[in-house]
Amino acid sequence: MRSSSRKGFGPFVVLAASVVLVCLCGKAARGASEQEVKEFIGKIQDGNADVRYAAWRSAGQVGAPAVAPLGELVASQNRGVAKAASEALKTIAHHASRPGATAERKAVSAELVKLLGAEKPLVTRVKALELLAFTADDEFVPPIARLLNDEKLREDARRALERIPGRASVQALMEALSKASEEFRPFIIHSLGQKNAVEALDALVGCAESSSRAIAVAAYKAISRIEGIPTRRPQPAVGQEELSKRERGDVADAFLRFADRRAAEGDSEMAVGIYRAIVARAQDEHFKCAGLIGLGKVGSAAEVGALVSCLTDESLVVRRVAEEALVSMKDPGVNAALEQAMQTAAPDLKDAIAKVLAARLAVPGGKTDK
Repeated sequence: MRSSSRKGFGPFVVLAASVVLVCLCGKAARGASEQEVKEFIGKIQDGNADVRYAAWRSAGQVGAPAVAPLGELVASQNRGVAKAASEALKTIAHHASRPGATAERKAVSAELVKLLGAEKPLVTRVKALELLAFTADDEFVPPIARLLNDEKLREDARRALERIPGRASVQALMEALSKASEEFRPFIIHSLGQKNAVEALDALVGCAESSSRAIAVAAYKAISRIEGIPTRRPQPAVGQEELSKRERGDVADAFLRFADRRAAEGDSEMAVGIYRAIVARAQDEHFKCAGLIGLGKVGSAAEVGALVSCLTDESLVVRRVAEEALVSMKDPGVNAALEQAMQTAAPDLKDAIAKVLAARLAVPGGKTDK
């Protein structure tokens, strides 16, 4: 019966949607009139699903004046009405977020912020935060940031701030970082990483030195995402043996990205120190190879010993990468260091070093220290 009823209303739905669209077209900037909003809200509450659908599809043209009554209806006990109101709010927010609609977007944001009040139903406040992520700018950050202290809404507020562009949202998250509970802090750290918050890098280095495993690992992951360079290298308080395999990988990845950026900025000394540590400690073949490649690019003759020790690694891949790294090194003193290492090397290692030396002598620049 229901399917046939919906089918019978098909032409009416199309006509109704067209009428609403035509009547409200061009009024979005100034907002619909009180009467138009009343009629629109009546359609959202209509007992026929097709009428509700046609109404929320056209909600963008009604605009900010409909936000407050829709916010109330989101908490309706009638699931169909609540759904229509929720979708209508989403349509209004997305419509107001289109390029060039600055005044409309601000008007909608201002109305959404009003839905954050403590007297509003939780479902209404959650919906408002979800949509402010699309419409809000610096001006609307403070009322959202205050909800980072609300256990029921802090996660929704954090996600909203993560998506809102501008310095105010970054600053709000940074201020919350020092005040947040240990349980919530990793999520704030994640948001700072997602926002590429360069100004938060030094604070994140401090978090990476936390004795909390969750906070430290989150900080390393965030640092690895941010396109900037901290003023110093983190000094871990959590030992590798305390981390899971995945967590060790996250930390190693963060250190490698840090080292790569340092190397790109000409700070080869710090980069080399990190690459050496990765080679010495990494349990994952992939990360050890990445460290070897880094040493090959920016290392000096002083790093020959670390690379040579990997020429007899149990992993064939590691051995090959160590060999290629040694061959690629540009320091003029590398050949002499290799010859010195070969003097005390075991027979199998001596053969491996001889192979590297032969390869270096066969390429341009290979004889620079001869």
